[in-house]
Amino acid sequence: MRVCLFVASDDVSKEINIYNEIILKIVEKLNSFTIINFNNILKKDQNLIYDKNISIIRNKFGDSVQYLNPLKKKEFFEYIGRDKIFAIDCLGKSFKFFLIRRLINKENIKLILIMNLGFVSNELPYSINSSRGYLFKFKRMINNLIYKLLVIIKFFPNIFIYFESRKEIYQSCVKNKKKKLSFFFPFLNILYFENVYQINGRSYEHYLENINSIEEKKIIFLDGNYGHKDIISRENQDIIELKKNYFQKIEIFFKWIENIYNQKVEICLHPSSDFNEYESFFKDRKISINLTNEKIIKSSIVIFHESSAIVNAIIYKKKIISLSTKLFGMYISNRISYYQKELNLYSIDLDNYENYYRKDIKNDLKCSIKNYDTYINNYIKTDNEELGSDKIIRILKNYE
Repeated sequence: MRVCLFVASDDVSKEINIYNEIILKIVEKLNSFTIINFNNILKKDQNLIYDKNISIIRNKFGDSVQYLNPLKKKEFFEYIGRDKIFAIDCLGKSFKFFLIRRLINKENIKLILIMNLGFVSNELPYSINSSRGYLFKFKRMINNLIYKLLVIIKFFPNIFIYFESRKEIYQSCVKNKKKKLSFFFPFLNILYFENVYQINGRSYEHYLENINSIEEKKIIFLDGNYGHKDIISRENQDIIELKKNYFQKIEIFFKWIENIYNQKVEICLHPSSDFNEYESFFKDRKISINLTNEKIIKSSIVIFHESSAIVNAIIYKKKIISLSTKLFGMYISNRISYYQKELNLYSIDLDNYENYYRKDIKNDLKCSIKNYDTYINNYIKTDNEELGSDKIIRILKNYE
């Protein structure tokens, strides 16, 4: 049995960070793992001399993880041969990835989807008030319809094994499987997910690893990247004006809370944010990137507006301040509201700083963790005590 990660990216750092624990566990138990990057084939780039991903992978895993970035389809086919391949699917589903989706539709390749981050789906319904938002929704709907049709007719492969940590989504998948025709006629390819398993989230694994290192020393802010593609693709935003307003408003808030706690706020950047840009504006602040979990472990208060990293603050039972704002448009505003309602978070309206001074923040924050357990049981620790990475390997061996 060979296990791979399928990506198509100039920089595989994001995918490596997401699947780090699973990759290490597979290397430990199965002695091999390969990252296959289809970036050259996707871009038809035959003149690539230096691939920076090689050094990224070597720095992270040494020689224990192989890396392949084939220039041609033939090189990929020669590598996989006729061996049974389990491939963690980290490829996109938009039109530009259709060539790769067709390429990997081989009988000996079994796709795996791992959703173990424990944050709410980005498919939450939200109001649209921009032409860009309507266009994004229309294009996505057409893309999804065509993609699902191509899976049904077996032009694209379906997901052979789907691992999910969110209880509601897992139960919905199981329920839908029983309703569909393929439950009674398994030779049909109607189901996008062939086999579904519930696992514990990645942050539960982090928690067990760091339970003896938890401290309360810092106030940190989880940046969400004001220029994130989820915002740009859905909203008619003047990105220069958005940056100016956003930076000014969070700096006003930082100074207010610093006066209360007599402690500086540290900024944990989103991996896609521009470090130099933030450093230039927030000259007197500590700014870090790719160290968010380490900072959360040592924090006393975690501030955010919208960030998937908040699940780590939840499982570590940190005090959380949720910043409401309309700056980013309806999509992000809706996600902010969802977290606030789901967790009954202590919230402050970033757009109305005059109301900051009416808040009794120290007393209110003491009660802010009372609803965390419900969220943890529904999104993060949903499968008894077994680690998600252990269960993934155990299930894969069953299909070997």
